[in-house]
Amino acid sequence: MKMKSKFIAILAALPLAGISGLALMLSAQEPPKFVEPPSPSLAEVRELDPNELVRFLDQRITLHCNVCHSMEMIEQQQLTLPQWKAEITKMIGWGATLPKDYEDLMAEHLHKKFRPERSAELPRVEPELALKESHQTDQEAVSAAQRNSPVTAELYARQCANCHGLEGIGNEIGPRLTGRPSLTRPEQFTDLVEKGRGRMPAFGQTLKKDDLNALRRWLLGRTETWAAE
Repeated sequence: MKMKSKFIAILAALPLAGISGLALMLSAQEPPKFVEPPSPSLAEVRELDPNELVRFLDQRITLHCNVCHSMEMIEQQQLTLPQWKAEITKMIGWGATLPKDYEDLMAEHLHKKFRPERSAELPRVEPELALKESHQTDQEAVSAAQRNSPVTAELYARQCANCHGLEGIGNEIGPRLTGRPSLTRPEQFTDLVEKGRGRMPAFGQTLKKDDLNALRRWLLGRTETWAAE
């Protein structure tokens, strides 16, 4: 009973973390800070009953995956189990904060939830094609002044670096920002930052559209390799 009570408390804490993020967002002077909920050991997670386990892993998708990827995008992948394992390993390498111990368990969960034989409701996302068509032209449009702007660098350091690391390379809290295809899609980038996603709070009341465009170009100017979204 003790173990189950502990997990009920952990599961209940996950949505409350989002409420904490909203409260922090409303204090306009400081950038929002996210408090990571506890990550129980893999052995403890495996002791959950099947329904609790599904709920726990679904909440981890929201916490660790939806900060960058929409559920529609994840659902469209329809990967095999080895492909899910490879994808999760890659995302952790890119800065996803899912504990590495959960890697195999999450791959099994995603494989069961989005089986390859399911018919897709939407066309499969082809990020590599989108990158080939758009990123190079857009990246070349970034001037040296935009890439090296000390004003934008200071803005990034104040509003973004705590969660996404210096130069947008990611850290233990948040994923890498450079190399994201959304950098080549101004409307998508603006919408994501203004409204927030997953555990990332909204910055619509904190950053102006000119600030968002400057940050997007600043990050774009620092991109050397690209990742699928």
